[in-house]
Amino acid sequence: MPHLLNFLKGNGTLLTNDHTILISHTAGGILASLTGLYPDRNGQNLNVQNRFLEAVTAFKKATGLDPSRARLWAQIADSQQQAGDLDGAIASYQKSLAQDSNQPGVWSRLGIAYKDRGCTGCKNRAIEALKRAEVVDPKDWVAHHELGYLYKDDGRRAEAIAQFRKYLNLRPDAGDVETVKDDIYYLQEETRRTP
Repeated sequence: MPHLLNFLKGNGTLLTNDHTILISHTAGGILASLTGLYPDRNGQNLNVQNRFLEAVTAFKKATGLDPSRARLWAQIADSQQQAGDLDGAIASYQKSLAQDSNQPGVWSRLGIAYKDRGCTGCKNRAIEALKRAEVVDPKDWVAHHELGYLYKDDGRRAEAIAQFRKYLNLRPDAGDVETVKDDIYYLQEETRRTP
């Protein structure tokens, strides 16, 4: 675009043809100018294509430039969880939360990873993470839903019912409303028969 360059030079904006793109003051911008790739965006695109292991690699490249981005560690964890690497997902969620413990949804996803992991003590860790999610964001319907089922499985009927009701208040049009209502009914009946 020689016309634009001549205009800029002629108006005192540029003295030479040696310049840096405007975005390169950020780590992502520097990487983009060097490689032509935007690592975090590339990872998101790979996630959409269900190429989760490749997404993890792309997100990790971005953390190499800026390891203090809590949201980026959560994206790595999401990809790891989708790929079935629950141990990696748990570790990455923990890194993310160590940098910013108030991220909505991340505590819930950590709780789900623990629940899916199924190790000794994982159920208790899942409950702890989901309860923390509830504190960080009382409207986190995923936390209420998951806590309801974990409490139900533990025989903690009153707590399960309370969580299911919170879930239904937040998601009255969810696809599983009738199932959750049935669960509440059966939990109430069990409680009535055997308090």
